[in-house]
Amino acid sequence: MEALAKLPLHDSVAECEKFRISQALEQSNGNKAGAARRLGVHRRLLYVIPAYRSFADFVRTEYAPHGPIPLSVTSLPNGEKRYQNDIYERTTTHMTADEIHQLGLREMDRIEAEMLVIAKNDRSLVNDEAIAYHEGILGYHMQLSIQRQLTGVPKFRQQGLGFTAFVEGWALYAKQLGKEVGFYQDPVSDYGRLSSELLRAVRLVVDTGIHSKGWTRAQIVEFMRKAGVADEPTIQSETDRYIAWPAQALSYRIGQLKFLELRQRGRRELASKFDIRTFNDEMLSGGSMPLDLLETRTELWIAQQRESAGHS
Repeated sequence: MEALAKLPLHDSVAECEKFRISQALEQSNGNKAGAARRLGVHRRLLYVIPAYRSFADFVRTEYAPHGPIPLSVTSLPNGEKRYQNDIYERTTTHMTADEIHQLGLREMDRIEAEMLVIAKNDRSLVNDEAIAYHEGILGYHMQLSIQRQLTGVPKFRQQGLGFTAFVEGWALYAKQLGKEVGFYQDPVSDYGRLSSELLRAVRLVVDTGIHSKGWTRAQIVEFMRKAGVADEPTIQSETDRYIAWPAQALSYRIGQLKFLELRQRGRRELASKFDIRTFNDEMLSGGSMPLDLLETRTELWIAQQRESAGHS
């Protein structure tokens, strides 16, 4: 916005006139596509750039000077309750900010230990394979495709609106499924998977650090730099995201851990009768939902599986 706003006004007017003349010439020559393109540029110069300039001046001189200095949502009236409500809305759990903060620190230690083992052997590190499983099969694409085709569920669960912890949690769970079924043969790819997982663990710490523990922006940036989870531009943009969107970044790892917890519970209670394929089908059979509802459904499924095994 600032870059566009800095274009001198006389340059904008001159450029407008030049493009207007070019447009007229191209129209007279029958070049409709060229004329339309010139018209678009003409309108941007005539209307958009002055509008950006006006908006930039407003933000700089009127809006920003009156903005609040504290970063956290807890600095607002009833801030602690607001943040706890944000946590519930994004994660659909009743975990406290401190519980999530400590969970993030434990997860960082665990993931970094796994990464260290791989890094000793290979330092050329990418995460392309992990992204493929997250976004495609077995992740978003598969989960949302199945969800869209479900029948007998409310539309809001079929469309997946509002339950980020379920959708993002499944996508991260899918990355780990890839590992368990024999993918990530290249240690470089497996390191990329862990690097992605580490970023989600770091988010648990920094989001709660901002909104529950009073961290400054500089503290957030330094923590992420030391964790080594992203390059500098990404760290800066991610920091702004966490400040502006309380608790949203918590949903990813919280959701993944819930899927893993429920799977472990099913495996423990069903023992040899537990089937991972049937479990995964059950996780997706009801569409996206709050994690507490997912847990209730899973407990019913475990009971049904146990009863079915008893009659076989």
